[in-house]
Amino acid sequence: ATANCNIMKSRLLIFFLFLSIFNIYASDVKFYNINTMYGISMREMASVCKDENGFIWASSKTGILRITESDYRIYQLPYKTANIINVKLAYNGMFSQIGEKQIMTQSIVPYDQTHLLVTHQDSISLLNMNTLEQKSVYEINNTFQISSLFYDNKGEVLWIGTSTDGLFYLDMKKKSLLPFSDFPKQPIGVITESSDSTLLVGIDGQGVWELDKDKKTVLNILKEDIDNPFSLRGDGVYDIYCDGKQRVWVATYTGGLSFFDWKSPLINQ
Repeated sequence: ATANCNIMKSRLLIFFLFLSIFNIYASDVKFYNINTMYGISMREMASVCKDENGFIWASSKTGILRITESDYRIYQLPYKTANIINVKLAYNGMFSQIGEKQIMTQSIVPYDQTHLLVTHQDSISLLNMNTLEQKSVYEINNTFQISSLFYDNKGEVLWIGTSTDGLFYLDMKKKSLLPFSDFPKQPIGVITESSDSTLLVGIDGQGVWELDKDKKTVLNILKEDIDNPFSLRGDGVYDIYCDGKQRVWVATYTGGLSFFDWKSPLINQ
């Protein structure tokens, strides 16, 4: 009887441990899918942004989608062939290839009003936009392919997403590059700030991950759940846009454009 009691206690302990782990990443976030709302079928979304008039724009290989508070409009692309990998939007965007290392340039992110951070295969440089002069700030010894960047100006940390090696963060003051622990080794499509203390990271095949910038921990994981009609549509996340009205837009490959509303971080600490 004692042995059976111990087995039962062990099973209950494992069960409650599972529940506690599940609750860490549980949230009441409700996604609303644009395809479902308007009865359209636009998938393979690659990017989303907002213009000065408040319109939300999203791109796919089949056209450009414009969203207002109560309506939508689709603009067809004037291409001659359908052999397109993806279509990216840039509102008040910037150039993507710089100077002598033009072929080697991987990613670019704003640093301050006059400088950009530019990543190459072997280094990270600071580019003066007025003189186009570059100054190396960190030599990259790793041979990973950089797929996305985000610079946290307040913390002076450069977040680096890769195609196959996970997520890294570079402390610009200490000049130290460290990996984010236990992060998926799948293409990171976007890294964006969602609050003063949190980031949202979109991963191709793993949905949206909310991170604590200071503690370097995972706060929440948002993925598709076929049993939940209000979950994210598609886990292949290519872009995320936080529009300043507590609304977050997510572009996925299979589900198209979705959004959810929130107040501050997804989990109350």
